[in-house]
Amino acid sequence: MEAIKKVIKQINYLEQTTKKYTDNELKQKTIDFKEQLKNGKDVEEIIPEAFAVVREATRRITGKRLYDVQLMGGYILNQGRIAEIKAGEGKTLIQGLPAYLNALEGKGVHVITTNEYLSKRDFNEVGKILEFLGISVGFIHQNMNTRERKQAYQKDVTYGSNTEFGFDYLRDNIAYNSDDVVQRGLNYVIIDEADSILLDEAQTPMIISKKNLKTDPYPYVKANSFVRRLKGITILKEEPKNRRQLEEIEKYDYVEDETYKTVELTQKGIKKAEEEYKIENFYDSKNANIINEIRQALRANVILKKDVDYIVQDDKIQLIDKFTGRIMYGKKYTRGLHEAIEAKEHLTIEESSQLVASITTQNYFKMYKKMSGMTGTAKSSEKEFNEIYKIDVVQIPTNKKSQRVDRKDKVFLTEEEKYNAVIEEIKISKKKGQPVLIGTTSIEKSEILSEKLKKENIEHQVLNAKNHELEAQIVEKAGMPYKVTIATNMAGRGTNILLGGTTENTKERKQVIEAGGLKVIGTEKHESKRIDEQLRGRSGRQGEVGESVFYLSYEDELMKIYAHKKNKEEIRKAQKRAENRNYTIRKRLVQYDEVLNKHRDIIYADRKAILYNDTEKIIEKFVSYFCDKIIKDTTEKAKAFVKEIGKNEKIVISEENIQTVKDKILERYNHKRIEIGQDEFSKKEKRKFLKIIDNNWSDHLEIMEELKENMELRVYGRHDPIEEYQKEGKIELERLVDKIKMNMICQLLFECDYYE
Repeated sequence: MEAIKKVIKQINYLEQTTKKYTDNELKQKTIDFKEQLKNGKDVEEIIPEAFAVVREATRRITGKRLYDVQLMGGYILNQGRIAEIKAGEGKTLIQGLPAYLNALEGKGVHVITTNEYLSKRDFNEVGKILEFLGISVGFIHQNMNTRERKQAYQKDVTYGSNTEFGFDYLRDNIAYNSDDVVQRGLNYVIIDEADSILLDEAQTPMIISKKNLKTDPYPYVKANSFVRRLKGITILKEEPKNRRQLEEIEKYDYVEDETYKTVELTQKGIKKAEEEYKIENFYDSKNANIINEIRQALRANVILKKDVDYIVQDDKIQLIDKFTGRIMYGKKYTRGLHEAIEAKEHLTIEESSQLVASITTQNYFKMYKKMSGMTGTAKSSEKEFNEIYKIDVVQIPTNKKSQRVDRKDKVFLTEEEKYNAVIEEIKISKKKGQPVLIGTTSIEKSEILSEKLKKENIEHQVLNAKNHELEAQIVEKAGMPYKVTIATNMAGRGTNILLGGTTENTKERKQVIEAGGLKVIGTEKHESKRIDEQLRGRSGRQGEVGESVFYLSYEDELMKIYAHKKNKEEIRKAQKRAENRNYTIRKRLVQYDEVLNKHRDIIYADRKAILYNDTEKIIEKFVSYFCDKIIKDTTEKAKAFVKEIGKNEKIVISEENIQTVKDKILERYNHKRIEIGQDEFSKKEKRKFLKIIDNNWSDHLEIMEELKENMELRVYGRHDPIEEYQKEGKIELERLVDKIKMNMICQLLFECDYYE
């Protein structure tokens, strides 16, 4: 911290000098800094002067002077760390400091947040400051064509949501033309709401899938109908299964483990499945499709809940991020689970989809040369940030001490009692004109509470994934006198709630302060303590008065699943158990994807070489592999190739003259290139090669996804699933590479496939 204080002292010393600059002189500093960096200076050396310039530009454009604690936050972000900055401390303006500093190198800076609205706000607000200083700024959003995206990525600083950046990376790696590649490299990233993006949303990978031909809905409808007739038992905790419990389980058709969100058929259920589908042995490999259809139907009906895990919008299934309460656009369930939910909700199942490209959030962001982030709550998850991303967390002090009063939790036996008490609390606040923000853990719960408020004639607003487009407007007004707002988890996160409404210096603001400031009521403890702290943090910003309290019941989801006893101490323990479980899930997801990431690196490297017409080395490598294979292969197909090559090239093919064979085939390749014409041949070759890679990679992803599902079942057999996945994945990778290499040479030179 001493080093940071020294730098801030230098910035403050330079403040009077930068104030005297004309606008043009201030802009000239950007050119001077770039020149200094070209001449060998490091960005660290110009921090004091660069930050002083940004502070002055910020004052001129927005009328706001950056506090010392904001400068501290900018310094930490530039170091490639996570800055824990409390709500209302001006995170939006903080990111302008490291964005400007790192943009001077000309390698590109990405500023990422959780949704398009917030990205656009940052682009407009901070973008003006950067552009004023001569830094070019771009914004990535949904409705853009490839050319526009490419232009936005060419800018010094590019704004957008995490999903837009992630999906652009995936799309770049399935592009068929180098002109369609939009990103220019992953240099430096600043992540706003870092805990939400890097931890919470990271439980589901980003996926691009291709639509197959019209699928037959019957298997999904049949599996759904079958599963709905079954009776199940729920196990709430990870207790050792004794004989009596196992006997009890076998009275049912399936067993649901609510702790780990898994569901499996019992022996009784398997027998029913064999009768229903008229098969002798359920686990026979020829029944793989039936097993998957039933497994996904069970998950859709037992584990996944409407208005909690997904919503139905315009006759489409949209997935919900259970941590933020937001729709996860572009994310879909794979391996038939999406179709299983469509069958459950009686929606039209028109197409099935196949994986084309996928990557976890963790592995995407780990590719950046330098990564930094900011959020209101991160210190409690520092271990995970450190283990997964190799990044530490620094707490930034607040500019003013918060005056918020955090009251003790109120705990009730039943949910009904809890809601009644919440309504009474709201009525008390309404009488004195105090605004109230109520946090719920799901859309379902927000709508239950809304109905209760309607019965009491309490006017209110509901903010959840069903009306997310109104998010900012609803949140902005949540600090007005008498306002009651219900929000799922962190809906509206990133937008400050101003006391009195959208303007600060009003009589409404004074009225709200006199009433005690914004009151935050949590109606359940979340599985992550961070989310609860984020909810509390909506009140008491910048030293304001405020209040927070949690109303809980022993019927709450967290207590039902994770608590062992009914007492207040169990609430803290239950939350800790839930956090450990979610951390384990995320860690395992990363471990699985790290195996797949090695496969991805190999395939994408070859694909990139082909995309940019650098095929010479690849062809030599693939021809060599092809020749070695056909000489050792005893299949009829290999013998036919040996015969044909020997006849055409008038050589005897054997291991002794293998190099001659390789040279002859390369000659054939070069002759074909000249015969067809270099440009035409390159286009044809590129298209063919990319198609072979993509089709086989897509199949490989499906195989690896199925393998992952099967690995999880091996946990019960005391095997290490990651180790098993790695071993079997290596075999599958060898098959994939073999198939790609052999089919490439065969298609290009012999116009047929080695493998069908």
